[in-house]
Amino acid sequence: MAIYLVIALLAVIVLLLCVPMRQRPHLLGYLLKVAVVVIAFYYLGPIVLAFVLEAYTSVVERCGRTTTFALMGGCVALLIFFWAWRSDRKSNAAIRAGSIEAFNERVEELKTGPLNYSDDEAVAAVTRLRDGKD
Repeated sequence: MAIYLVIALLAVIVLLLCVPMRQRPHLLGYLLKVAVVVIAFYYLGPIVLAFVLEAYTSVVERCGRTTTFALMGGCVALLIFFWAWRSDRKSNAAIRAGSIEAFNERVEELKTGPLNYSDDEAVAAVTRLRDGKD
């Protein structure tokens, strides 16, 4: 246990030597936050894992292994689709608000994406979106 502490302290010293003097307090604060998270995972991780494993085994006993994997895959897909919808909604709001960067990014996405729009088609599609006609 003591050798890990020595290695961690040596890593902190090396990191502090690599950073300019003015940024060292910020780095120490960041390292302290990382240390707290690592210690929390170290002590709370096995407890959380035991609860998750118990819940997983009870669902497998009830529904079967295939159904459980299908449910987990559906939950992951739902999270990914929600994240994509939310980011698209933010991008659409930025385009409607008149952001040139968002407009140009969407035009590039349409030109290089699987739809393979031409330059004129992409600009027309994003213009319709910006004007609220789409």
